[in-house]
Amino acid sequence: IMADMDPASIRAAVHRERQAKAITEYDRRVREDAERYGTATFHVGDWHSLEVARDRMRNNHSSSKRVQRIFITNIKIQPQERIL
Repeated sequence: IMADMDPASIRAAVHRERQAKAITEYDRRVREDAERYGTATFHVGDWHSLEVARDRMRNNHSSSKRVQRIFITNIKIQPQERIL
């Protein structure tokens, strides 16, 4: 299939595949962290901010502190609520 595609389309397809893999990996880590550390609530604007917030969640929320939700706010997407 890729032989029939122009180079820009191939690059776009590869980029989408990388993004999908990164999102899947992040979601897996968030579920693991939620089980291990509890969940947290934070607002972010991009993937880098999301990683920073994830690290803060892990450092600041011990298993004795339980927060119910993660709010993910992306500038390009309407706010979403993920309940873990």
